[in-house]
Amino acid sequence: MLFDVAYFIRVVILTLYVMGRKMIQPRLQAGLLEDNVLKVICLTTDMDFNWHMNNGRYLREADFARYKWFLETSVWDTVSSLGGSAITSASSIRYRKSVQLFDIIHLHSKIICWDDKAFYMEQRFERRPDNFVCAVALVKISLIKVSPQSVVDKILGVGTESPPVPLDLQKWIESNTASSDKLKAL
Repeated sequence: MLFDVAYFIRVVILTLYVMGRKMIQPRLQAGLLEDNVLKVICLTTDMDFNWHMNNGRYLREADFARYKWFLETSVWDTVSSLGGSAITSASSIRYRKSVQLFDIIHLHSKIICWDDKAFYMEQRFERRPDNFVCAVALVKISLIKVSPQSVVDKILGVGTESPPVPLDLQKWIESNTASSDKLKAL
């Protein structure tokens, strides 16, 4: 009654699944800069009064996909081993078409780039079987006590540079900075 039990059960199942795959295939590791996919199905518990996926459920599914990404890419272990931690410090989602009951979605998570404090990720909700992108989220994953570059260096080796920042992401970062500046003035 006080906790969303289904959420915690799903975290445990996802953790066991990823760790089990790593135990069976120790060399299996998702690429840090590659697409990472979580398969999702829209169930009755995801619906709102309009009979499509509730807006909040998109962000929740994106959260599960990031958790899977953290585990499969070893970013979580690497950040922890360097004495740091990670938090989602900003997210924005654009809805293009609603997800309906029993729609199957492939949620693609991919690091776009990074700066001295954060990774920037794009998460695309692609409906099957037509691959229509129903929603796109931009997410800022801030690292504490460790730099994204040091994490990348440890996983991929020294010398890997961040890809260039796309224009839409640059505008989003500028918007977040303007919002922060405004709030600091209060």
